[in-house]
Amino acid sequence: MTPREAQELERYLTPTERDELAELIEADIAEYTWRPLPGPQTMAYESTADVIGFGGAAGGGKTDLAIGMALNQHHRAQMFRREGPQLVGIIDRLAEIVGSRDNINGKPTVYWDDGRDLKVEFNSVPNLGDETKYQGRPKDLLVVDEAANFLEMQVRFLKGWVRTTRPGQRTRTLLTFNPPTTAEGRWVIDFFAPWLDKKHALYPTEPGKLRYVYVDPKTGKDVWILDDNGAPFVIVHDERCYDFDPLDYRPEEIIKPESNIHPLAHHRQPVPGLNGLHGAVAGHARATAQPDAAWRLRGRHGGRPVPAHPDQVGRDRPSTLERAHTTR
Repeated sequence: MTPREAQELERYLTPTERDELAELIEADIAEYTWRPLPGPQTMAYESTADVIGFGGAAGGGKTDLAIGMALNQHHRAQMFRREGPQLVGIIDRLAEIVGSRDNINGKPTVYWDDGRDLKVEFNSVPNLGDETKYQGRPKDLLVVDEAANFLEMQVRFLKGWVRTTRPGQRTRTLLTFNPPTTAEGRWVIDFFAPWLDKKHALYPTEPGKLRYVYVDPKTGKDVWILDDNGAPFVIVHDERCYDFDPLDYRPEEIIKPESNIHPLAHHRQPVPGLNGLHGAVAGHARATAQPDAAWRLRGRHGGRPVPAHPDQVGRDRPSTLERAHTTR
């Protein structure tokens, strides 16, 4: 339902029903600071993938997805851009969503929510080797924004510290990206090959479908599991063996495939030099997604929704049902 459709329906509510609806909305906002948009954003938000790829043009919801995941689903999050000044937009958007800058401070910048035991760090790795400064610093959510601007080895190193000791806390990595425009960024095509590489055996994988991948212990290269069996296994005589006794193997010998996902499979613009291949959103259980357009969710403390669609800018206070749409 679009905001305009919601506004049209509001005409049929009585004043009492509107007040009741407004109370329900406020209660929901108090519990969840942010809600994903229907479609690819929700698909990515609710995905069980270990690695999620989410693509799209500016204004497509990539930043909101990253912030929403951190606020609602995680406790220790690290968000990275290649260059430090590029973090300003993400930090500003976080302040809009939570409705305050009171708990955003430090250098590098950190957002704290003591009530939820939530810490969100904003970092950059402009030079090769800078990623090693984050060794030994676990996080249950890693966000690499505009991943095609990073070196692949930087991203893989940072992924190595995605872990948690908190019971029941899931861990995952979110890579947002546009189609790569340089050779340096083409690694994302291989990283999400079932969704992006026409030559891959699993292409075309539909948006949102989980695929499983592991790193070959001998070659160090990604190996995609063609039969989608995500169960742990060991390598015996160069073959995967799923029927084994864990006590007979060292922990590092037991391979647990990573799940990936890409929620939406096509960008609007072709990737230069890739024979017309369009960018895709994918997931491990690696996955990717590209958002449809528009509406941003309002912050917990804000009196009005934060507009993201040009039609919203400059408008008066939204109607009750329009606010309901923008907060879900």
